[in-house]
Amino acid sequence: MTLMSLTHLSSAAAVDLFEHLPTTDERRLLEMLAASEDGATDALLLAQGFTLDLMVNLVHAGFVTADSERIFAGRDAVEVSRVRITDAGRRALAQRDA
Repeated sequence: MTLMSLTHLSSAAAVDLFEHLPTTDERRLLEMLAASEDGATDALLLAQGFTLDLMVNLVHAGFVTADSERIFAGRDAVEVSRVRITDAGRRALAQRDA
């Protein structure tokens, strides 16, 4: 399954992350996205050790968005998901820093 297909699951399955944010991985992912103007692809985040489940939970909680886009690898077009932090994600980081 891809990140985009998983994010269309019912939001009833989403975890209420406000109650326990941030775990080490959640905070690390949010900080990484906050430092990047263009966000990151799901492939890059997976390579950094983040799981699809973590990304999906953050999408359902409203802390990140995942948009499908086409990039080119040589002559081949490849579909990827671009993950970006939302204002709510930035507020969650700031709230925990306060």
